Order: sequence, then C-alpha cells, then structure tokens
Amino acid sequence: MTKKTAHSAAEGDLKAFLSEAAERFQPDANVLAARIDTAVKRHTATSTTQRLNAPAPLAIQQLQERILEGWRYDIGIPQSVYLAGSSGNMAITLRKPESLVKQEIADLKRQVEDAYHDELANAMELEVDKLVQDAANETQRLAEEAAATEQDAMRKLLRDMLLTGATV
Repeated sequence: MTKKTAHSAAEGDLKAFLSEAAERFQPDANVLAARIDTAVKRHTATSTTQRLNAPAPLAIQQLQERILEGWRYDIGIPQSVYLAGSSGNMAITLRKPESLVKQEIADLKRQVEDAYHDELANAMELEVDKLVQDAANETQRLAEEAAATEQDAMRKLLRDMLLTGATV
C-alpha cells in the first residue's frame, strides 16, 4: 500500500468516524422536549407555593408584603394557615404570582436546554479524548515496534561484524 492510498484510506475512515459521531451527538428534539416537560411538571408540582413560618406579627407582615408583590392566598391548599399553639408561630402558604411562575419556567427551560447541550458536548469531548488516546497508544506501539526492528537489525549487523572479524 502506497503512502497516498494509506492516507486516503485513513482520511475515509476519519470522515466516516466524524459523520457517525456527528449523528450520535446531534441534539434529539424528543429527548430535550421530554426533559423540559419533566422539569416543568416537577417545578409546577413543587415550586408554585411558598410557606411563611414565623411568629404571628412577622408572619402577618411577610404576608402583607407578598400579597403586594402579587402572591395570593389559596384556601384550596391543605393546611394553608397553621397556628402552632403555645409558641405563637404561624405558618401561611401562598401561591406564587403567575408572572413569577412563567418566568421561573422560562428560566428552567433554558437551564435544562443548556444542561442537555453541555451533556452532549462533554460526551463528545470524552469521545475525542478517547480517540486521541487511542491514536497516541497506536503511535507509541508503532514506535516501539520500529525501535525493536531497528535494534534487531543493529544486533544482527554487529553479530555479523564480530563473526567475520570486520572492523569499522
């Protein structure tokens, strides 16, 4: 095999590898949509309310501030108001304003999308590192084989010279 055909074969293998890698690390819209959907559902189920827990006067003050910010009291929330007997603490659960929830969901979608793309980029980097390491190992193996072949040739030459009594 000539150097030119070896180079073109290696180039063809590299192109095939790159096209296969590009396919593998291409963002999948369905996977991304599923991750975003899961994150939004989890956020909606767990983060649309806030519980204020403080001594009664402070809880009322926080309640007033939150209501002015757009938070709403929802009687449908279980134990939305709780008075802790002798301690005087009061716990009130409020629902976040719709605008805040929408903003949080938009931010969450961006974070999930960025995390997905970062995950793909990291996987690609890992694959590239593995490929570079494989190439380095192959180069080292070839160098060791060449050194061993050269050493054998030198040994044979020296042996022949000593056996024939030749001088340099």
